[in-house]
Amino acid sequence: MPDNVLVAFDGSQLSERALGYALETVPDANFTSIYVINPVDSVIDVEAGGLAVAHEWYDNAIDQIVLGSHGRSGLDRALLGSVAETVTRRAQIPVAVIA
Repeated sequence: MPDNVLVAFDGSQLSERALGYALETVPDANFTSIYVINPVDSVIDVEAGGLAVAHEWYDNAIDQIVLGSHGRSGLDRALLGSVAETVTRRAQIPVAVIA
């Protein structure tokens, strides 16, 4: 079980669900939260948001990242990117993606 969990939060229902999952799954862990501003139409912003989450683990000795995902696919995903995808590709620790 992880000792230190990072929960990415943007105020959406999915991020609330991710927080609930983390609290239920590892209730004894120490929690760190990063507030992620959900980008609207910029692939560069998606990459930056994902990198901010992926790198936050290093500064706080995080053992696991938990975040929500909108589950975009097809053209929307190609045009808008995915913070969750960026995090899972870049983080060097386990990532739980909650949909």
